[in-house]
Parts: sequence; structure tokens; C-alpha cells
Amino acid sequence: MQYPMLAAAVLWLVGALPLMAAQSPKANPPYPPSPVLTGIVWHWDTHKTAALGSDLWPVTWAADGHLYAAWGDGGGFGGTDFDGRVAMGFARIEGPPERMRGVNINGGKGPEHPASLPDRGKTGGMVAVGDTLYAWINQQDGTWPDVSFTLAWLLDKGATWSNSGWVFPKGAGRIKPGTFLQYGKGYSGVPKALAGYVYFYAVRHGNEAEL
Repeated sequence: MQYPMLAAAVLWLVGALPLMAAQSPKANPPYPPSPVLTGIVWHWDTHKTAALGSDLWPVTWAADGHLYAAWGDGGGFGGTDFDGRVAMGFARIEGPPERMRGVNINGGKGPEHPASLPDRGKTGGMVAVGDTLYAWINQQDGTWPDVSFTLAWLLDKGATWSNSGWVFPKGAGRIKPGTFLQYGKGYSGVPKALAGYVYFYAVRHGNEAEL
């Protein structure tokens, strides 16, 4: 199994565990048990912390074989909540888990390129289509979750971000882009019947409790 696929499986399972724990023993799960994922064992001796003070970290797998991620606050890899801090930065993750290397590519401590987006906003969703990275940017122009969103993409191997100018406005009943549906390396795994489009999840402001 490829490492990104394994990481996705682990993240899915981690996300599912709290929901499973919250159910009573007699509750029937909405789906049958997985014939592939039958359990999980944590090897805490391998646990590492590489980006103190930075959070969020949506991840995507690009065509170049690397993982790319975004963080909110902090200095990214090698930084702290005070050292290299930016409101939002972007990073490249190279290598397998046991030898992973995090590189700040836009913003953060010692980045390949200085932060090129305004020092505000957060992203909860990124996707790589080929080697082009796209991100939903929360504009932080209100009180969460009543904020607007825009779409931006990474150019010149991380040197600059370009904003589409699209705005999903804030307000009750307005759609709020959340995160992208990942379809493998560089979006190459999208089924033929769905080709030509990029898919994302969204809710309407005021309907979050229905999730």
C-alpha cells in the first residue's frame, strides 16, 4: 500500500473512532465492519512533533509524489507559535513516514518563499490537480462560522499564490466550502464518469449542526 493511501486510511479511522466510542454498545453502525481495516495499534515510540504551534494541516498528494499541506498560525516546520509565525502557510512533505522531511514553501520559518497571501485567513481544504495546488481560503471577515471563502492556487513551485476572485459570501444560508474530495496522486484516480471536474464538500451557514 502506498504511504499516502495508508495515511488516508489511518486518518479516516482516527476520525471514525470518536463517533464509534460515542455510540452505545447496542447501537447498529450505519455501515458494516471493514474487511480490510480491522483495528489499529499506535506505535508511540515513533511519534514526532515537527511544527509546534501550527494547526489545521489539510493535506493533498501531488503528481510529483510529495504531500502538500497548509497550516494556520505558527511557523510551520521548524517554527513555533512565535518563531516564523504567519496566519497561514504552506509546506511540502517529502519522503516516507519514518524519514519524512517538512519544507515550508510559502511563509513560516526559513521558507523557500515568503508568505504571498495577506496575513489573515485559514484553509481547511487543499487539492492537487497535477502539480497545481488549490485551496479554499477562509477570509476571516466575520465571526466564525459566518465568514466568506475564496479560491486560490499556487504558482511557480510555491513562489506565489493567485486568487481567483471568486467569493462565496458570508451570511445565513450561504454555502461554505469545506474541503476537497481527494482522488489519488495529482487527482489521477478520478473515475472516468466523473472526469473533468474537481469535487468538494460544503454546508450552508446555519446548518452545521446537521453534519
